[in-house]
Amino acid sequence: TGELEEEMGRSLPFLQELANFVERCHACALNVTQQLAALYSPLEESYAATFRDVRLGDTISLAARHPEHTLEIVAAGAPATALQLARAAAAGHRTAVAAIVAEGAVDLNYADPQQHGRTALHLGCLRGHTAVARVLLDAKADPRRRDDSGDSPLHLAAWRGHGGTSRVLARAVGRKAMDVTDHGGDTPLHLACLGGHVEAARVLLKCGASVLAKDRKEDNAVAVACGRGHAKVVRLLLDTVKPRMRRRAMTARNRYGLAPIHVAALRAHAAAATALLHHAPLSVLAPPPKPQARRKRQRMVPLLLALHSPRLVDTDIVKLLLDSGGTAPNRAL
Repeated sequence: TGELEEEMGRSLPFLQELANFVERCHACALNVTQQLAALYSPLEESYAATFRDVRLGDTISLAARHPEHTLEIVAAGAPATALQLARAAAAGHRTAVAAIVAEGAVDLNYADPQQHGRTALHLGCLRGHTAVARVLLDAKADPRRRDDSGDSPLHLAAWRGHGGTSRVLARAVGRKAMDVTDHGGDTPLHLACLGGHVEAARVLLKCGASVLAKDRKEDNAVAVACGRGHAKVVRLLLDTVKPRMRRRAMTARNRYGLAPIHVAALRAHAAAATALLHHAPLSVLAPPPKPQARRKRQRMVPLLLALHSPRLVDTDIVKLLLDSGGTAPNRAL
């Protein structure tokens, strides 16, 4: 450890010099671009002939048309290609994106293989740049385009919890496309619940996302939130939907025969279980198995799952289930 610290200490001066060098290069490039842009005139044949094959030629041309945004244009690079559009979108440079789009020479839906097949709209939404998303959508960028994982821009915005961006995208895709799944079987609402993003989940529900849609394990949004212990999201889901749909969401079983209350018990998430029990008694959330039921079915009891949780036994969840009338068949113990 001591040798590593000494080596790091010796590297600090070099890293500082490198940072200063990069900063000076950026300032120099900005200054040169500003000066050339001031001189630029597409009507001058000599200028066009001189800078025809120069890499910065497109940047200079764009900066000349939008001198007030030269800094953002240079930061994005040479925005004559879809790659540079994607870079500007990812960095949140709205004015640079707008300038590039205005040129009309870039494929807005280009999928960059180095970015997992994501478009500029994907990258902007992943980082929550709502203004950039609006510019791209107004220019007819495709909000339903999928990346290599099957994620749309809305999936990425919901996954990161960007409520404002999710709202813009949800309106663009329409209610019928709200429950489209990615290659993992997740809808945008599943991903919002997975991350515990209350605002994003609220936006998606308001825009028509279904709380009953299921993933590969056949878990609905309520079960997903219970599995991660996001009690606030569970309360939001149950308070937002209509009573009939709420009951279906709370009692639906996944492919392993587990309802949301079972998932919460297995993961020892007492707060999530409390949110469920606030809307229905345990006898409704997990009806007790009949005596003649198979042994495997008898083990599908919330109290037993809480006692056999992969985590340490949580006294709060056990007490909650006991107080709610939870029991366990003797044969299953």
